[in-house]
Amino acid sequence: MSQKAQIKSPSRLKPLFFAIGLTLSVPSWASTLPQAQQSFDKAAYTTAVIELKNLLQEEPNNASARLLLGQTYLKQMDVRAAIKELEKSKQFGAPASQWAVPLARSYYLAGDADSTIGIREQTEQLDKKQQAELLAIIGHAELAKNLVIDAKETFQQALSANDNAYAKVGLARIAMSEQQQEQAATLLNQALKLEPDNLDALLTKSQLLTSQEQFKA
Repeated sequence: MSQKAQIKSPSRLKPLFFAIGLTLSVPSWASTLPQAQQSFDKAAYTTAVIELKNLLQEEPNNASARLLLGQTYLKQMDVRAAIKELEKSKQFGAPASQWAVPLARSYYLAGDADSTIGIREQTEQLDKKQQAELLAIIGHAELAKNLVIDAKETFQQALSANDNAYAKVGLARIAMSEQQQEQAATLLNQALKLEPDNLDALLTKSQLLTSQEQFKA
């Protein structure tokens, strides 16, 4: 029997060795991150947190994992933890288009109006929809500081960028404070047309109806 029939050519083995090398070189977190994203999308937030924490033990500087973990904590209303992770995602190189809006919302929910307003400098890095979302949050932070004129201008800037329910709620609250009940009602109806389940709009409309009933009494 010929020796040539028994021995495989080394050149034919190279693709096999190369494929094995590629398989072995893929880090485990590369598959964990999509799994965590799926858990997040299914609102399985506890599972997502576990998956992301395991991933970050292996890859602590992974900006995408930090970002998703921050967003998950925000969904769970653990705003302090959300701020920590979103700030790290920024530190590790995530673009402002990914962290600016959720970080502003986290700061606002944590009662840190100044830090919320400070994210305004990222506005130009965002698309129009994100600009409106960010400016709406900033407007509410300005309202929290009783900067009513600034807030009104910011809400209007938000609506100039893109139609936004939260900005309309802010303008409605200002209208209510100025006893402009009809204008407030119109703005709230517009907000609820955009987002029928918007909790801020629903709560503010309930407050408006209560105040109108009290006025009639």
